Amino acid sequence: MRNFRNISVNGFSYKWLFRNGDYKNMQLPYLLIVPLSAPKTSLYLSFSVSEPFLLNSGFPAIFNKKHVSVNLNRPFFVAQCIEYCQHTSQLFADNAPHFLDGTHILQALGYQFCF
Repeated sequence: MRNFRNISVNGFSYKWLFRNGDYKNMQLPYLLIVPLSAPKTSLYLSFSVSEPFLLNSGFPAIFNKKHVSVNLNRPFFVAQCIEYCQHTSQLFADNAPHFLDGTHILQALGYQFCF
């Protein structure tokens, strides 16, 4: 089992974990984000990706007219997802888990996927 990693975004601390579901079944990859101040509150962002091998190298995308690789094992992209959720809703305030479409969040941030 992998360990959670820590990240701070806009003065708030979180722990996060990126997984590809159950390795035996190769389910949809997901990002689990938990605020340290409210452990019962969590974000579960699922990513509808048809090619699981892209998880190590990242999802090919275009961002600001440049080709990029969105690798959700990198804190930069996790911080972007957290910041988007902080600014668009009160998800971290109600002490309950939330299940969101992570692909939609990245698209709302301006990423256009090439898969």
